[in-house]
Amino acid sequence: MRIFLRIASIYIATLLYIQHTHAATFTVSNLNNTGAGSLRQAIANANGAGAGGHTINFSVSGTIALTSNLPVIINNNITIDGTGQTVVVSANGADIARYVFRGDGRADFLTVKNLDIKNTGYEPFKFTGSPTDITIENVSWYNDNGNYLNFGINFVGNVNGLTVRNVIARNHQNHGAVIEITGTATNLLVDNLTFDNTYSDHYTNAVEVIRVAGAASNCTIQNCNWNLDNGTRVLTMAIMVFYFNNTLSNSLIKNVEILNCEVYAIYVAGTLNDVDISNITTTNGDGATNAGGLRFNGIVTNLNLDTISINLDHTTNTNDGDYGIYFANSATNVSIDSLVIHDAEIYGIYVNNAISNFSISRAVIDNTDGGATQRAINFQGNVTDLSLQDVVLSGDMSGSTNDGDYGMYFNSANVVGVTLNNVSFNEYDIDGLRMLEVDDLLINNCTFTNNYDAIEFSQQSR
Repeated sequence: MRIFLRIASIYIATLLYIQHTHAATFTVSNLNNTGAGSLRQAIANANGAGAGGHTINFSVSGTIALTSNLPVIINNNITIDGTGQTVVVSANGADIARYVFRGDGRADFLTVKNLDIKNTGYEPFKFTGSPTDITIENVSWYNDNGNYLNFGINFVGNVNGLTVRNVIARNHQNHGAVIEITGTATNLLVDNLTFDNTYSDHYTNAVEVIRVAGAASNCTIQNCNWNLDNGTRVLTMAIMVFYFNNTLSNSLIKNVEILNCEVYAIYVAGTLNDVDISNITTTNGDGATNAGGLRFNGIVTNLNLDTISINLDHTTNTNDGDYGIYFANSATNVSIDSLVIHDAEIYGIYVNNAISNFSISRAVIDNTDGGATQRAINFQGNVTDLSLQDVVLSGDMSGSTNDGDYGMYFNSANVVGVTLNNVSFNEYDIDGLRMLEVDDLLINNCTFTNNYDAIEFSQQSR
């Protein structure tokens, strides 16, 4: 009898465990703020349903007008899916008033998809405690009540697995990144993110589309279109698009169009290693007179830039952006292929430290209405193994005889192994090519047109 009772107890406990962990579906059947059938109640039910693969779906279309924050999601494996309906979740609040979807460190494997969010005042999505494997897909957020949101996705902590796919973001304001990560980022995928701020005249300070404060690795950002124009308002500070405030490694950025960027389209503050950046178009438009294209502040190793177009022309005057590509530190194993830099007023490409194994091919750097002191390419430090192939450097400034100063400028006497093949140096007021001292220089099939000096060697060269 005791054995039978013990077996029965185990059987009952097992059934209770299975029941407790069974995946459940909770259906939102009305647009009410609270009560049975509401989104609020469905989240509360999913939070209390135990482990599983719980789904919140919708049998009703329309706008859910919230009067307070929705519950924080505190359970894992929850999917909120508006498929089959047209669902708008409205925070219905003033500026800095209300959150919508929030999760803490227990909200691993949360998915939110196929719905719209508006009028949050705060953030549509906020995560604390570093939950893993978050997916936000087929979602848009915007404001139509004059109170603009801050961040789109605010991750207070570390990211390990965040997918943002097919998302449209609008109406951000001061310092409001579309994706803000305060810690590290690993396995970040951003695919088909559209940011359009032409609907807003409400920000006057820096806005970034993606900002990562900690080290970032294994990140893929692709197929995006970002228009940073803010309509009628003139910015008092700047806009950066990709802002990596620490290291960036083993990552891919491709197929991104960036319009009206005020400072840098891509800014990496720390070291960069094993990164591919391709098919990038960035414009200054009516942005700023100190705009730039790409900036790398730390040591760069193994960087591939392919099919990059940087247009720094300021459309309303001749005071254009300053730097096309800026390397603040040393750069090793860098390949630049199919590059266009238009109207960089100071430097097209600037490297502030030593380079080695650095190649530029199929590039055009011009100065149409850029700057009278422009240097198309400037190397400040030691150079080892540099090659240019099929490159056009033009200092000609239209409508003026005061053109750019230097096509290529080497500021170090330690230059070894330079190959220039089919490179054109046009209309430079000082030198087409200026070097101090060089060992192993090959100039093949190059042209020098209307430069004050075609080539100047300030010291001994071999």
